[in-house]
Amino acid sequence: MIVDLEEITRKQISRCEQAGVSAPPSARDKSPGLDLTIWILLLVLASPGCGKLGAPIPPDVQKPNTISDLRIINRASPAQLIFSLPGADVQAVEVYRMCPPTIVEERASLIARLEQEELVEFEDTSRFVFEDNDRTATCRYALRFVDRLGYSSDFSNFTAKNDSNNR
Repeated sequence: MIVDLEEITRKQISRCEQAGVSAPPSARDKSPGLDLTIWILLLVLASPGCGKLGAPIPPDVQKPNTISDLRIINRASPAQLIFSLPGADVQAVEVYRMCPPTIVEERASLIARLEQEELVEFEDTSRFVFEDNDRTATCRYALRFVDRLGYSSDFSNFTAKNDSNNR
């Protein structure tokens, strides 16, 4: 049995009108063809703005630069890390320490986060110093720089107290 919904709707409207109850204008003027036309028109108008063909591309994130001039001064018993900043957009400096048996750089431990206003100048205005009071002589150190958006740089060079370039 096939039922024509449009015919049933028309019969209901005519019965309501015979009983003295008027159907709302939207029920009288409603045509299924009009709804379909509106949906097709919306689909056609929206389809050109769906995007480009191809795989999605992640946003281009500009990480802060890093340095390669991190060194340790052996004059004092606590490790004194001497470093420069890679640029003016540095918001914070993160100090990492890696002690044996850890040998993988990504497992280095964050020991300090210095905001830009907390940095201590070393002898001139282009370099800074950080003192680590841990007296373990075999630890290695590295820095990461954080910009104003919160993105971190790659690790700087790793250095230790007994490295020959620290003298």
